Amino acid sequence: MARTVEQAHRGLMELRRFASLSSALSITIVAATGIAGFLSAPHGWIVATHTVLGFALVLAVTLHVMHNARPLALAARSKRRRAPSGPLLLAALVVVGLGGLAYTGAPPIRRVLAWGKARRERGEPKKTVYSTITLDAHGDGPMLSIDLKAGPWFRFIEPEHGWDITPQIAIWTEDLDGHYLETLYVTHDEAKSDYFPGPDGRVIRRPEALPVWGHARGVRAGDGIFSPSRETPLPDTVTAASPRESAYVVTPARTRQARFVLLVEVNNSCDYNDYYARDAFPNDLVYSGDGFPAQPSVVYRGIVDTAAKSRFVVLELVGHGEMSGRDGRIDPDLSHMTTGLQILDRVVVEVSQAPSAS
Repeated sequence: MARTVEQAHRGLMELRRFASLSSALSITIVAATGIAGFLSAPHGWIVATHTVLGFALVLAVTLHVMHNARPLALAARSKRRRAPSGPLLLAALVVVGLGGLAYTGAPPIRRVLAWGKARRERGEPKKTVYSTITLDAHGDGPMLSIDLKAGPWFRFIEPEHGWDITPQIAIWTEDLDGHYLETLYVTHDEAKSDYFPGPDGRVIRRPEALPVWGHARGVRAGDGIFSPSRETPLPDTVTAASPRESAYVVTPARTRQARFVLLVEVNNSCDYNDYYARDAFPNDLVYSGDGFPAQPSVVYRGIVDTAAKSRFVVLELVGHGEMSGRDGRIDPDLSHMTTGLQILDRVVVEVSQAPSAS
């Protein structure tokens, strides 16, 4: 009988050792594969190992808790046995605190995630993936398919706050003398003035986002800014969300003119460089305000001739807008621009049908 009890005790001890060692080994491998997947694009074997050992860790921890229930219960109680112990409270505080930071997307967590994303994407060839933005097909003129191929700085993670930055874009037409004709497409935030509110709840206005288009359109909002406001938004027929990748914008030209100018203006907030630094122009109330203007918008331009033999027009980069949106002038001097020139890799327009008969 004594031998049987001793053997059972030894078996229980071996099972406890197995559970403890299995937990420790599984934790080590799960942590290592998790870090490897965070720092670099995970290979299939890393994902498989992480997943399988994750389930094994759950089983091992369950066994460990089952066979160490009494010591764990003692550790969880204070000496008075009526209140949780200090180590338990500290463990709960750490776990709940870290979980809360992750759930709310606190700036420290976003910065770590942004750093990991940058590490994983470093050296990886960019895959060109297109989405299609189809706007209201009713309108005069030829149908246009505008190819906006994303450049390396089309979308990025802002390092200070971890914001996912995508560009503001406007596409419009002018006649050959430079007179505004019609807006074809504007990203939703600019078309509806739907930017995130400021720290005090104020609506953020960004006159510097797309100033060339805003001044060409010539409509001044109630606050004096040449861009749509929440009280006077643009119709849904010409708006859509900012694309997160390369995009085809499909829309009628909305003009019966056989030859006209097509312009594309694009801008990323928080896209600073050495010249356009966050604190570079402290006396400029717009630039140093809460809109995060950074490098100014850039403008592409091309002439569409519906009678031409080629159905394709490559738009040329012609300059940048005013950094605070004071006017609609296109400045051809791009010497201070860096990543702002890499938002788009190219803009090509396909004219898919002849203009409507008058």
